[in-house]
Amino acid sequence: MCGIPLQTEQTAYCDACLHQPKPFQRSYIAAHYQFPTNRLIQQLKFQHHFNHLPVLTQLLIDRVEQTADPLPDILIPVPLHPSRMRQRGFNQSIELGKRLAQHFQRPLLKNAIQRAVNTPAQTGLSGKLRRQNVRQAFQLTQPIQAQHVAIIDDVVTTTSTVAALASVLSDAGVPRIDIWAIARASKR
Repeated sequence: MCGIPLQTEQTAYCDACLHQPKPFQRSYIAAHYQFPTNRLIQQLKFQHHFNHLPVLTQLLIDRVEQTADPLPDILIPVPLHPSRMRQRGFNQSIELGKRLAQHFQRPLLKNAIQRAVNTPAQTGLSGKLRRQNVRQAFQLTQPIQAQHVAIIDDVVTTTSTVAALASVLSDAGVPRIDIWAIARASKR
């Protein structure tokens, strides 16, 4: 469910997901957050290497096409707070989402949810602090008329951000929520 690689095919859930279920149903994650994928993502996010987008998007497209059934009704990128958006100049999840939406012919709702709280960056925080950091950070800005949504993110680490976003969607009545991400870091 959370995207942690499992030692056995006999279960779809790691120990943490069995003991503390997530507000989303499935994760489709293309790669481990290790070289060269981590370097490509870092250069995209922090050095504006948009030329990495095609290969990163294709990794995720391949993963989704191999395993996702059915496809979601809509795609929703993880939003950045407006101040972080001004600082970075773009939202990597939106850029990834645009390409995925075009490929899968699904609408991308870029403004359906806003990041209402300017949370500190998650990098370097423990799992507990990450969960506290994003609690109440997201707000719905328009009704979501979908039975199945995929949240788009670049990297999932503890699932705190995507779980907070999924909780907002679940509270709004979306019955199925999946996570689509390029990479999964191993930190808990």
